[in-house]
Amino acid sequence: MLSAAIAAGASACSDGNKMGTYGYDAGYLASKGIPTIELKSEDGQARVLLAPTLQGRVMTSTTGGEKGPSFGWLNYKALADGFVNPQFNPFGGEERFWIGPEGGPFSWFFKPGEEQVYANWNVPALLDTEAYDVESASGTQAVFVKEQTLRNASGNEFNIGLRRVVTILEKAGTEELLGVYNEDHEGKIVNDEYFGKVPADRLQVGDGLIRFKIDGKYRSKIGLPAGSARDICGSYDPEAGVLNILKYTIPEGECDYVNSQWGPQDDPYHGDVINSYNDGPTETGTIMGPFYEIETSSPAAPLQPGQTLTHTQYTLHLQGPAPILESIFNRIFLTKDMKLK
Repeated sequence: MLSAAIAAGASACSDGNKMGTYGYDAGYLASKGIPTIELKSEDGQARVLLAPTLQGRVMTSTTGGEKGPSFGWLNYKALADGFVNPQFNPFGGEERFWIGPEGGPFSWFFKPGEEQVYANWNVPALLDTEAYDVESASGTQAVFVKEQTLRNASGNEFNIGLRRVVTILEKAGTEELLGVYNEDHEGKIVNDEYFGKVPADRLQVGDGLIRFKIDGKYRSKIGLPAGSARDICGSYDPEAGVLNILKYTIPEGECDYVNSQWGPQDDPYHGDVINSYNDGPTETGTIMGPFYEIETSSPAAPLQPGQTLTHTQYTLHLQGPAPILESIFNRIFLTKDMKLK
């Protein structure tokens, strides 16, 4: 069972909205016949737009009503073409459910005995083409449910039931969600070998902070293992004047996390708690986006029939002048002697 919460949103469209606004994206989805559910704050400015037929994903959100910025990335061409890619249909969006591991002996993305290379990688319909059922929907919360059977790369079959809850957050009470990174961890701090070593000009580690360049121009991915990761991360776009903060649940005590790296693995249960993927050209020159992602994971759990596991993620978008956003960033992520660079 997975729960998610997001603090920002989207709204109904009107004529004349420019590309890059929430109204434009909402109108585009409507023009393609994609049903949506909208969550809205009390003042109508923060809005979240959900698509039940696309796994109940958050397509986009805003802090400024219909004419405010659209925080989600939409792949307009893929949305126009529909379900045409047998491997994966990268429609985009802002927040969605995913399942791991992607690679290794327990992968959901490769058939038993197949070499784990891109040509054999296939996203399960549960994450790509299947619609989720709407259990309930109100102005501030939507609940989606789905049941499906999946077979992993080891040939084991699982009956999976999902319950996805998306709630829009009001301003009051969000400050208590924020924290800092862990500076006390000993051992490997960050895994940057998913698609080859990340160059030093794109990844810097030190002073209790990990800086990863996410511009959609260089295909790379990093991950933080248990012990290194804390329950908060973020991204900052000074040009757009937007600070994005992601907060999520990490259970107390030692937990296993699945290893999503492709190919043979020595330890399938020594994976990462949080990942960030920056899109870019592949070896063949093709590109899915460009976009970037931040992924948070629940622990791996040997669930018995009828047992559940809940993972909660909070997404906050803060928009304003650079000095204010940088002050907030410094207070949340840095020690008193550090400054945002």
